[in-house]
Amino acid sequence: MDEKKKAYTRPWFWLLIILIVSVIIKAVDNAEKVEQLLSPQDNYGEEEYITASKKAVTEEPEQPEQIDETAETTAEQITETAAQTFHFIMNKSTKKYHTEHCTAAAKITESKREETDIEASSVEAAKQILEQQGYSPCTRCNSVGN
Repeated sequence: MDEKKKAYTRPWFWLLIILIVSVIIKAVDNAEKVEQLLSPQDNYGEEEYITASKKAVTEEPEQPEQIDETAETTAEQITETAAQTFHFIMNKSTKKYHTEHCTAAAKITESKREETDIEASSVEAAKQILEQQGYSPCTRCNSVGN
């Protein structure tokens, strides 16, 4: 005898039920969110809510305070700019300075190698400090504008 199984004994039936229930739950949840958005807020009565809404629409919004763009740089901004630290590796023998990622700097022996951190407002200013100390730029790493 070939008996047909009841639908509720099949796995696809329960998957379909779970899918339908989850869609219904999602719809109810979304309906509650919409209701909350549309309901009067801040415990206003309906008339106060309508009055406050009309008032908010008719009043002009407050203008933000205008910032003078031509004003001088603040002391805080100057200190932030001046507080940058740049790392250099120098060869005491050749008197060349290198950036920390330079392939030539990796080949400097420990006896000839010196590392320093220079605080300056820009990389160019830091390089000028090294050049004043008698060091010249490496042709590999400083030719690319580092």
